[in-house]
Amino acid sequence: MGPYFTDAGPEDGILLYRDVDEPIRVLDDPEGLPIGTARCIGWDTAGSAVWRLEVTDGEAEGPWVVVDREFLSTQPEWRDLYLAQ
Repeated sequence: MGPYFTDAGPEDGILLYRDVDEPIRVLDDPEGLPIGTARCIGWDTAGSAVWRLEVTDGEAEGPWVVVDREFLSTQPEWRDLYLAQ
């Protein structure tokens, strides 16, 4: 599955939790069509928003962060580093 993109957040850099106010679209490529929704589930120790992706194929294994408008999957052991809402 993936890669996944979004049109939300900065073109360069990390989408921070403080800049999130609603779910965002998941795209199939940087200029592509929407294929799902991402819901913010918390933040990491650096303040990055952490996401759960729901795409047409189901839920994409994650969690995810957004860097340069691309969703990057984090490692399973990384789950302990973010705080749930």
